[in-house]
Amino acid sequence: MKWLKIIFGAIIIISAIIFISFTDFTEVWNDVKGFGSGFFGLIFLSAGAYVLGSLAWKNCFIDSKEIPWYKLLYVRTIGEVITIINPTNIVAGEASKLHLLKDVKVPFKQKADSIIIARIVLIASQFFLTYIGFLWLSYKFNSLIESLIGSLLILFISIIIFG
Repeated sequence: MKWLKIIFGAIIIISAIIFISFTDFTEVWNDVKGFGSGFFGLIFLSAGAYVLGSLAWKNCFIDSKEIPWYKLLYVRTIGEVITIINPTNIVAGEASKLHLLKDVKVPFKQKADSIIIARIVLIASQFFLTYIGFLWLSYKFNSLIESLIGSLLILFISIIIFG
């Protein structure tokens, strides 16, 4: 098990190094300057979304009193960063969340179920927000027929995925 942790940690560190080495920081800085003061609003909204996501994840546990929300915020943040920078994406991120929750006095199955439920809720909310944005843009640009066709398509895809 010790070797597995070392290999897993090495993969994460190597992935982070590759990610950083391919990042053009001049371009990133230009993008940040292009946001202007909206950049701080984006950071604030992202932090709020992470806190709310952690509180929602807390509700996925049967006995949520056992786990403080800030512990879930910590675990969720690390897991999502690993999801972004690691080639195995969600697999590595969710596995790291399970590993970081090993000291929490909750059965393993409940931890795994809560992670799966939280991921499904995240994906469903992304579909819903995409749908709302699509409808808003369609309405704004007066394309009602396209809105109806797009709505039916999104509904059909959602039923296939979640049904």
